[in-house]
Amino acid sequence: MTVLARKVTASRPFHAAIITVILGSGVLAGLETDAALVARHGDLLQALDAAVLAIFVLEIALKIAAHGRRPFAYFREG
Repeated sequence: MTVLARKVTASRPFHAAIITVILGSGVLAGLETDAALVARHGDLLQALDAAVLAIFVLEIALKIAAHGRRPFAYFREG
């Protein structure tokens, strides 16, 4: 598991996907400032927000798993 997590988190596609999610999260935050848009599409925006949160939690879990028997080393990285 550690080797696989390390390979995944070190890959270019993983980094590209996370950057895309970060940018999408910023756009989503901007959209959520429009009261009319939230009134019409609030459920969709909340679902997208939950999906973004789930992706970030998965990212953290993979990065912690990549440290194997030293999971707290994740928190020492810069």
